[in-house]
Amino acid sequence: MIRSILTAIAGLLAQPAAVLAPPVPGQHQFGNVVYTLPEGWNPGRDTGGIQVITSDLPDDLCEYCYIYVSAGFPVEGSLTDFLIAHQSQFADDADEAASVEVMSPPDLLAFSGHPAAMMGITIGSDFQVLVAYDLGDRYELLAFEVYGYDQDALNEGIGVFSETVSPMFDSLQFVSAGGQSLLPAPMPGSLSGMYWGTSLEQSFGLDMMIRYDLAHHNFFFWPDGQFYDGSPPMGVLPLDRMRLMAMADPDFGVYRQQGSQVLLTYATGKTLTLTMSGADLTYDDVILSLTPVLADGSRFSGTISSFYYSGFTPGAGVEGGVSSWSETTFYQDGSYTGSSFGGAFGSFDQGGGFTTSADSATGGQYEVRDGLIISTPADGSSARAALIFNTAQGMVIGDRSLE
Repeated sequence: MIRSILTAIAGLLAQPAAVLAPPVPGQHQFGNVVYTLPEGWNPGRDTGGIQVITSDLPDDLCEYCYIYVSAGFPVEGSLTDFLIAHQSQFADDADEAASVEVMSPPDLLAFSGHPAAMMGITIGSDFQVLVAYDLGDRYELLAFEVYGYDQDALNEGIGVFSETVSPMFDSLQFVSAGGQSLLPAPMPGSLSGMYWGTSLEQSFGLDMMIRYDLAHHNFFFWPDGQFYDGSPPMGVLPLDRMRLMAMADPDFGVYRQQGSQVLLTYATGKTLTLTMSGADLTYDDVILSLTPVLADGSRFSGTISSFYYSGFTPGAGVEGGVSSWSETTFYQDGSYTGSSFGGAFGSFDQGGGFTTSADSATGGQYEVRDGLIISTPADGSSARAALIFNTAQGMVIGDRSLE
């Protein structure tokens, strides 16, 4: 059954693009990939180098269907070898990745103007159609997912794929292959440096109690007309546009100043407008002020810490909760030490209970460079970087105040 479905899909994708009804206009970009979003689908969210596009079709049609777009990969081996090696690219976790079963081996095709390969797999309770594109110097990978244990849902999802998703897969543009990026070329502007501010954001714990957390907002601007929303991977160094695009980083773009407004255009095509208010910038009642980062080679002493606790969901049949705590102390000699703890405890309504906990300790050396504090653990594990800057209330590392 699934093999016959894949054969039919391959036939659809192999047809000339003009035969397929074009989707409603609405271009989006994720890294190197420019696509037209089918009608009834949301651009979704970025989850660490993968964009998840979600269904919002009427009458809950294909309710549990997803489209995945991954950041590109350097060419290594054949296209079919690549597809097999990355067959679990869109798994939710290690257990799901281990459950992959190939239902239709890679089939070589040519669509979107490039050599391609397609395969079908079951993964957990889902069925995925994986499509890899060969751009010569890099591979791109997309997938369509539908709930696979229910035959009606599977048939429904394959129908949606044939009608609306396959035209998207057959009309992609790739910036590295001459496609037009949605990100305009930068033009010099007058903004430079980090603008920072905070706001209180409301959320709910597992126990459904309201929490108010202090959220940090960072925007970096460069005089060449580019910006970064959040913590730039290279700190205050000039943005490497091609590197960020290859990583499918969604948080950079270009800005234009028009009177008192600063118009931001992200690499994904998303836009945001900030308002200049004296020396500050504002949006959604958040005030962003020009804030200096720490100078290269700085040394300091102090501690950052965090704590979280939440009870379990009411009515779940268990009383108790989960908690976590961490603390890192920095010293003038360039070293640091740290410890963390996490645990859960509870008692069941029907009797009995449980307690779990784990703790760890770390330490190593730190260096302040390019607006970042780079912490290198003594155990040889990977270094970590976070913004470090001074505010009127004191020094901040990442989103924690130094005490």
